[in-house]
Amino acid sequence: MSDSIYGENARARRPFASRRASAGRMAALVLGATLLSACDRHIVTSSIPEDYRQRHQIGLTRANETMEIFIGRTAAGLDHRQAEDVRGFGRDYMQTGEGPLVAYLPTGVDGRQVNAGLSGIRSALAGGGAAGRLHIAHYHPESPAAAPIKLTFAKLKAGTATHCSYTDGDLLPTTWKASNSNSSAYNFGCAYQKNLAAQINDPRDLVRARQEGPIDVERRTTGIERIRENEAQELKPGGKSLKSLVTE
Repeated sequence: MSDSIYGENARARRPFASRRASAGRMAALVLGATLLSACDRHIVTSSIPEDYRQRHQIGLTRANETMEIFIGRTAAGLDHRQAEDVRGFGRDYMQTGEGPLVAYLPTGVDGRQVNAGLSGIRSALAGGGAAGRLHIAHYHPESPAAAPIKLTFAKLKAGTATHCSYTDGDLLPTTWKASNSNSSAYNFGCAYQKNLAAQINDPRDLVRARQEGPIDVERRTTGIERIRENEAQELKPGGKSLKSLVTE
């Protein structure tokens, strides 16, 4: 009788054991599928790029190029320094300028001084190749006593959209998470990128390379003749001449 009881109990326990085994296998399958799906998913850990070239990207924008010309108290026009500045401004306008070249004249200033300064500006612009390109407008200065004539035109410039004075936290980490993040400050590389953008002569060079210029045939012919006549300078003491290196 005891054997039958133990047998019935064993048979009664089998469905529960099989259900537990099935549940364990199902949990393992779900865990494996979750791990596999996590491998294919890109997890973003930070919204701020660590590379300063991406954080402070150099881009192109159209902005005004402005020069202030300070007119004297007499009708003497421009001095030598300002005349040279205006000539360079005119050359820059002819090379990279877009739209009109405008001279903003201050109101409330002695007309003789303004006219003398404007005459000197026209003469200097003509020396820079921008003759007959000047348009006249007026503005109201805050202080007429030292109000300049403002020259301006639009051009393509390189720069960064971020401001170097902005920071999203202290330079010295104050929390455990910030101390162990091993990330640079937000301002890192901002001044470098701005200085690099300011030194670019033609911002279009950031977008595409320039076309190759024509070949100087005379210079190439002279070089070939020197090689043939073995008149080229030796590359190193005791070494071979340029001609021998070419003919070997």
